[in-house]
Amino acid sequence: GSTLLDLMVSGHSNVVGLGEVFAVINEGSKSLIDNEQKICSCGAHLMDCEFWGVVHKRLKDKNLNHEEAYLEVFNIFRDVNGEGTIPLDSSKYFPNLQYLHDKVDNIKVLFLVRDVRSFTISQIDKIKKKGNSLSVQKRFLRGNPFPIFLKWYLTNKKMNDFLVEKNMSFLQVGYEELCLRPKIIMNKVCDFLEIEFEEDMIYLG
Repeated sequence: GSTLLDLMVSGHSNVVGLGEVFAVINEGSKSLIDNEQKICSCGAHLMDCEFWGVVHKRLKDKNLNHEEAYLEVFNIFRDVNGEGTIPLDSSKYFPNLQYLHDKVDNIKVLFLVRDVRSFTISQIDKIKKKGNSLSVQKRFLRGNPFPIFLKWYLTNKKMNDFLVEKNMSFLQVGYEELCLRPKIIMNKVCDFLEIEFEEDMIYLG
């Protein structure tokens, strides 16, 4: 769902989707710095990309911890694209939102929520596909959806409570509504982001 929302919002001429930034710069063998041969979604080699190439070089030259590197990505984005362009980060790592709240002004959060019924079915299907390789505890979930309902409720409640407590600007977006009524929902998203709706946002082909 987050991938679809990312593609649609970044279809706007003033928005650039960066993917899951917190995962891209993750420390360790899969980090951005250790993968110079990667190809960017723009089609360019990582080192030749006008944005990620700069990110790679600057992070490699600086001794930053993970949170500092995460923030530096947005500083570089502003340097490369100017103040008028909006960076869109689809990271799902909860602490990164706390860090942005503490360090960055004017953050707007699109809080994507999937219907509990489709969420539960998808979770059960994943468990069934893995079969007997799973633990007894996870196999139990195949016939008992209640723990999955509970996971859905607690996860979304945690995020909602955090956004309210921190007084962050957010818009809750239903995944199923986005799929069934893309133009209506994207108009609401644009109103929230204070940008004009563009037809390219709902035509992904």
